[in-house]
Amino acid sequence: MRSFFFLLFVCVTALFAQQGYLYKTGFEPLADVCFADSLHGWACGANGTILRTANGGETWENGAVPEGYFIEALCFVNEHLGWAVGGLTFTEATDFPALLNTSGTRNAMGIILKTDDGGITWHEQNVPAFYPDIFSKPPAWLLDVDFIDSLRGWVCGSFGSVYRTQDAGQTWEQFAYSGLSRTNDTASGKWFFGIDFIDATTGFLVGEDSLIKKTIDGGVTWSYIKEPAALINAPDVTQSFDEGKRYNFFRDVLFITAQTGWAVGDNACLLKTVNSGATWIQQVLPLSAPLLDLADIKKIRFISSDTGWAISNLGNGVLRTVNSGATWEWVRTDCPGWFNSIFFTDSRHGWAVGECGQIIHTHDGGATWEKQRGPQPFNGTIAPILIVHAHGDDEVIWGGGCLGAQYGLNASVPIVTLRTTKDARGYNVSRQGEIKKCELRTAAAIAGFSGHRTLDEFDTDVFTDHATEISSWGGSEDLMMAQIVEAMRCWKPLVVITHDSAYGEYGKQNHMSTSIIAHKAFDAAGDPLRFPEQITVAGLSAWSPKKLYSFWQGTPQQPYFHFSQNDTVVRSGHTYLEHTLRALNNYLSQYPSGYEHYVRACSSFVRIKSSVTCPAVENDLFAGTGYPIGVEKKAEKNITRLLSCYPTPFNPRISIRIGKLPARETDVQLRVFNIEGKLVKDFTDVGRVPIALAWDASLQPAGVYFVRLRTGNQIQTKTIVLSR
Repeated sequence: MRSFFFLLFVCVTALFAQQGYLYKTGFEPLADVCFADSLHGWACGANGTILRTANGGETWENGAVPEGYFIEALCFVNEHLGWAVGGLTFTEATDFPALLNTSGTRNAMGIILKTDDGGITWHEQNVPAFYPDIFSKPPAWLLDVDFIDSLRGWVCGSFGSVYRTQDAGQTWEQFAYSGLSRTNDTASGKWFFGIDFIDATTGFLVGEDSLIKKTIDGGVTWSYIKEPAALINAPDVTQSFDEGKRYNFFRDVLFITAQTGWAVGDNACLLKTVNSGATWIQQVLPLSAPLLDLADIKKIRFISSDTGWAISNLGNGVLRTVNSGATWEWVRTDCPGWFNSIFFTDSRHGWAVGECGQIIHTHDGGATWEKQRGPQPFNGTIAPILIVHAHGDDEVIWGGGCLGAQYGLNASVPIVTLRTTKDARGYNVSRQGEIKKCELRTAAAIAGFSGHRTLDEFDTDVFTDHATEISSWGGSEDLMMAQIVEAMRCWKPLVVITHDSAYGEYGKQNHMSTSIIAHKAFDAAGDPLRFPEQITVAGLSAWSPKKLYSFWQGTPQQPYFHFSQNDTVVRSGHTYLEHTLRALNNYLSQYPSGYEHYVRACSSFVRIKSSVTCPAVENDLFAGTGYPIGVEKKAEKNITRLLSCYPTPFNPRISIRIGKLPARETDVQLRVFNIEGKLVKDFTDVGRVPIALAWDASLQPAGVYFVRLRTGNQIQTKTIVLSR
């Protein structure tokens, strides 16, 4: 097995190794996207990912950023000058400061980066010279950045952190910060997720517990214009399910004028104000209640007073308004995924980014979308492995970290994980849950996972029974099952892995209840009569995974899949066990010494169900599914747009370039159509290797044309403009 993956790695992940990448899979989750114009754009995310494009997303290239950074947000003021913020992850260290500091005794480490060459190179601004009066690095996880010009900008993050620069980041001033303790429930200790400034003096913050704050002095002082929701304030009282749903986290804020603004957040929160924040009104959304429960809105963008878009992690659609929010419509993208950010440069050109490194693009104002980057579907499946687990540490310790090493890193297979609880209980659980969610995102990316989502339920931490557990999770299995089904219909996995439903690894009821519901979701996902609104309204399709496995301790029962924890991650030379513990370094709020025992305890997954024929003892998780873990499949793992056209507008000649086509592809067409759909040029014999073609349109009238490349059942279209 080890030699197989060694050869596989040499053949298909050599690019990442040549560039010194130890943890990149090519499918890193993307957190934000920003464009300076319709050509120059950037996207950022896990493992030091900052992608850049100079051709509207036809191709994307990695910037020079260390893998140890998790980049949360970007802001560019022109095609050359921009900033990125996030946090420092821990991949190799064994003695390190706490990532998000739940105890208040150590410092988190935020990251501020600057580029002046369009994202080719990035330079840290979080060194002692930039923070002469505080710490050598921002003692917070930084979550958003906003610049109004080339000099003046602001950054916000965890535990009430706000920073300001007035000299392009040569120095940063710290405001509104009150310490790192998770139990600090003072106003300025709240987490801030979004920041937006109208001008040099007036700005807005949104964040924890539905708070919205405003400044009129450039960020020196802040006042509430929407007070945070009042949470239970007793260490020995657990928040209820309803309370957890009611007290949302706002994720983004945008003001299009001094009076009109928007705030968005969890559980379909989309609020509007027309009086500078004095009052806020929830917008009516075109989704039924079961779908609203799935739609955590992440970003909102307006390009005029009337036209705007909002993106959520409900797969296969975006929200759009053309009348300043009087009505919203759900626009299907036909590009399933969990998306985190959206950006438009004008009324026609927009991009959205999300989990598994997906980037989708529209050239007609959001009416239609096409994928520019992300996993290449295989017989419908996008992410062939889905792990459903109860807690953040479960994702890694019960064999998950080894699975990430074997398939995520060594084979570049997209793996998506779904955590059913916030892994938090007792006092101030919303903040605890957010801390662990942020830690888990970093740990999961290092482990080799490509996508992650955390549900709303709280961890009861009790050894009771299934009925008691469900009563604390809203009283119905369907509430959680709908979200697991949505994950299966969105990512279309071949293999699903979850807890042992009978024993929960060690009698843990959270584990058993998660498994019981995941088992039912496994069957329900393929039934169009179960949760039908996901199909009829959201636009997803029924999907039946092929195989269901459970974590297992000790000697497994047949049939099962088995791996060796002593196999090697080829890039780093670490064993799977060592790799797993490095990922756990980032789950600091819960990772104590002794977790190595739990990692060692599971080296097998018992097969519960299978609709395909496979051996009793498997050394390939995809046995019987037909999913190819081979050179040919991996050579096309990332869609990076085979078709590019330059320049546009053009007069009268344009260069059309075709990237290298899959070796097995024999059915290829390249054609040009006019605005009326009439064929005006048909290229033939385009070949098997990258090729540049020139089209002379001297005999054609000025106007819009469409270049269409068809390879098998995949169609890619580029809009070009002939000007005179």
